[in-house]
Amino acid sequence: MSIEFSNHSNKLNLLRATAVSFVLVSHLPATENFCERFFGSNNFDVKVIGIFGVAIFFVHTCFVLMLSLDRQIRSYGLKNHSIEFFIKRIFRIYPLSMVTVLSVTFIAFFIGKNDVNQSVFFSNLFLIQNITGDPSNPGTLWSLPFEVQMYLILPLLHSIVNNNKKIAPFIVFSLWCSSILTVLVFWGLAWNYELIKFLPMFLPGVLAYSMLDTKHTISNKFLTASIFIFALLVPTLTAHGFKVSNILWFCCLVIGILIPTTSDFRHTSITSIAGIIAKYSFGIYLVHAPLVHLSFEYLENYSILTQWIVFIFGTASLSYLSFHIIEKPCINFGLRIVKLIQSN
Repeated sequence: MSIEFSNHSNKLNLLRATAVSFVLVSHLPATENFCERFFGSNNFDVKVIGIFGVAIFFVHTCFVLMLSLDRQIRSYGLKNHSIEFFIKRIFRIYPLSMVTVLSVTFIAFFIGKNDVNQSVFFSNLFLIQNITGDPSNPGTLWSLPFEVQMYLILPLLHSIVNNNKKIAPFIVFSLWCSSILTVLVFWGLAWNYELIKFLPMFLPGVLAYSMLDTKHTISNKFLTASIFIFALLVPTLTAHGFKVSNILWFCCLVIGILIPTTSDFRHTSITSIAGIIAKYSFGIYLVHAPLVHLSFEYLENYSILTQWIVFIFGTASLSYLSFHIIEKPCINFGLRIVKLIQSN
């Protein structure tokens, strides 16, 4: 399987930046007010834009992690590669998410909300709230348990793809179809499908990886157009009664197919900005929701200008600090553990 595709390409940076922007924008009161005026309150479900952003994250994450497994195996070999993969992901995801949960809980206690639920706290701390049934706190944390649990099967999927290179896209597409069928069967039988309902959104990232050897490159305008058409179409269809997850399954499939088949974007000021947003996207994803609450609800009696300054400066500065103080050092620490394992 080709490993020439960089997970820091302009295309992937734009995808990640767009995803986190959709999530952030969907939580802003100003966006909701604008959409109600422009589309009507019953014609456009603005919150779904954020869910679409998360779906893009799922596809993007699976794709870049398959590339990461490529590099890891090339550098260290197959020995202990699954364990090393899990170690790196643990130190990538958990430190900042734990600090976020601890901070939000402490702030809630400090301002007088003394009803801190221990089950909610520990479920969020260990990212198992989708199993325990506890609410996510902050709300944006809801997607991380599904992502962490998806890690458990990614090394296996990577092996399947690389051991069946010629037919890998057909195998992964079959798995995607099977995952949809399984979810629908569980739903029809009234069984709990909580742990598998996002598989059809993750697997297109694996499909993108399996198609890296494709020789048919089409214009990146198809990817750009698809993203923004879906951003309008999904909230509109959802507002008219369609189930959002069913729509996003097919949106993710299209994005997964377009990632390896479209050309990369040339370097411009826009791609440079997207690169910066992508770099700090995890921090932006975690901190923006509490900042929305602080800026537009807690400070609602202040001027609009003050609210926006607090939100923009707070989100930007906290994301920057969280990356350099928590994310990057912990990522490097995980890499040192992997190197230590390899040396023994």
